[in-house]
Amino acid sequence: MIEMRGHARGGQGMVTAFEILAKIFAETGEFMVQSFPAFGVERTGAPIQAFLRLSRSEIHCRSNIYSPHLIVVFDEKIIEQVPVFNGLRDNGIILLNTTKPASAFRAQAKNVFTIHATNISMSKGLGSRSLPIVNSAMIGAICRILGVDIEAASKIIRHNVPAKAEANVESAKIAYNSVDFAEGSIQNIDEFIKEAEFHKSKHIEKVVAHSSDEHLSEVVTPSWQKPMTINKTGSWRVLTPAFENKAAPCMKACPAGTDVRKFVKEVGERDFQQAYKTIYEHNPFPSICGRVCPNFCEQGCNRRDFDKALNIGAIERFVGDIGVQSKILPIPVFRKEKVAIIGSGPAGLTAALRLRQHGYDTTVFESLPAAGGMMRTGIPEFRLPGKVLDADIKRIQDAGVNIKLNSKRNIEDLENDYNAVIAAVGSHIGASIGISKENKAHQGIDFLREFKLNGNRFGIKQDDEVMIIGGGNTAVDVARTAIRLGAKATIFYRRTRMEMPAIYHEVDEAIAEGVKLEFLCAPVNIEESTDGSLAVQMVKMRLDEPDDSGRRRPVIEAGSEYLKTVNHVILAVGQSHDNQVFCGNDVKPTQGSVCIVSHIPIFCAGDMAWGGTVAEAIGSGNEVAREVMALFDDQDYQPTPKATCVVTEQDIKYTYYKP
Repeated sequence: MIEMRGHARGGQGMVTAFEILAKIFAETGEFMVQSFPAFGVERTGAPIQAFLRLSRSEIHCRSNIYSPHLIVVFDEKIIEQVPVFNGLRDNGIILLNTTKPASAFRAQAKNVFTIHATNISMSKGLGSRSLPIVNSAMIGAICRILGVDIEAASKIIRHNVPAKAEANVESAKIAYNSVDFAEGSIQNIDEFIKEAEFHKSKHIEKVVAHSSDEHLSEVVTPSWQKPMTINKTGSWRVLTPAFENKAAPCMKACPAGTDVRKFVKEVGERDFQQAYKTIYEHNPFPSICGRVCPNFCEQGCNRRDFDKALNIGAIERFVGDIGVQSKILPIPVFRKEKVAIIGSGPAGLTAALRLRQHGYDTTVFESLPAAGGMMRTGIPEFRLPGKVLDADIKRIQDAGVNIKLNSKRNIEDLENDYNAVIAAVGSHIGASIGISKENKAHQGIDFLREFKLNGNRFGIKQDDEVMIIGGGNTAVDVARTAIRLGAKATIFYRRTRMEMPAIYHEVDEAIAEGVKLEFLCAPVNIEESTDGSLAVQMVKMRLDEPDDSGRRRPVIEAGSEYLKTVNHVILAVGQSHDNQVFCGNDVKPTQGSVCIVSHIPIFCAGDMAWGGTVAEAIGSGNEVAREVMALFDDQDYQPTPKATCVVTEQDIKYTYYKP
């Protein structure tokens, strides 16, 4: 009799494989067969066992198999959690699904065979990367080891697999011809049976020879006579998975602090209103972030190394567009302190809302005729429709936040009427590149603002050549806007695509729309020609050692000057804040409380003090509101702690939990 034991994860098809193998051997007419699994209440992905007995005489044994002649391992990772090789006969065989050669496991057994069943199964569309269905490939490998006719086996596979019959048959045939074996391994079933019967008789002789009580300790006993602690899984298990509440990397990666895991779960349960509330606890602009955020959360998604990251941005956008339709009631004022916020961007509006939610009277002052800050002026309509922004801002106003438009203020204007001022004016002043005749160029941030608010095209006409200098989001937005005006837009960047700080998929979309990119070049001079065009003297660059930003520093290639003629030059190399908010004083804004001579506490938030994205500005607004409230409550302020105990992809035990 041959006894075979299999080890796999629930859901990989091992039980079905052993049932099909039993039918294959029974069909030969030479064998009595017995096939059965052993598992308890394990979930998909948990370690399980299956057993198969083949005999040319009647089978009377009904126990589990503790001393198998052949051990079949469907998932190599199980070796780390389960003692799969326990009890293997002295001359037994092991077959493993692995990418390693058979020789790598020679220490485990004399007869070693390996097959990359996962790769074969995936190539035939059987299962997923998380849980490949490798049963047919493993059947093919076993047929090869035991000398079974693969064509006869294929007929039985075809009629017994639950789906994709032909793919399963092909998988078995490929595996049959792809088995690797260590030198000296048994090659056919007759030889294997002969060896099995020989070792069986030797085993019986050993038991008989040591039948006296004083020598019973030398007899090899099955695992049920060993300590119960070896039973890791199954109905007799002594261990169960421990559930621990740890932070998900997507949540840690979100600058706004959104509980990504929670709202995605709620969406999966179709509880969209609760999902909206979950997002709104940290982010009052879900519809906007869903459209323009670089998706920090997706970059931290554990599924990136598993298959691909969830499209969290699209989920957030969907939830935001649904939730914004719900009604919001005004929040009463019950605190005596009043707070002024200068700037109606994402940081200022978020801070104002959080303070209002805690009973404070908040007023936002905006110098422009429309609220929204950089969301209103720096992000084109095709990326962020105005009606979407208006809807989110209206909810903040409905909560009780007062917004005063066309009201440019500085801290001195407000310190007599308010108990604290938050400066959140953003970075709306374009940076200089310090070249000759730079005044012939326009600033990208000015172009975006004027075009969006007033329709000012800055003279750009059909087929005009527009040169955009820079590699960030502003440069890409300018180029894509110019394309929509009928111009020919080219971005010139002094580094390479790899170093571009712009959102990667936004660059891809720009290229698809017709924007051209030229790398490792920079302007050094601009001259205006008699026909009104601009002659831009350019130089080629090369990348040297990394600078403080971590990116490789561009240096000019000697003798690389060349001339480029265009109709317009637009600069997009960075921005800074308007220092008039501090009455012209040279103040370096930092997140939270700032040191400045004033009768009341002054705070900073947003782009001028933290990161440059909407999500980072929202996080900044949340944090500055906490600091202001701590001050009013006469408490020590502690920044929101960052999660340190984060579950990474390497920490997830797929053998216990379904991915």
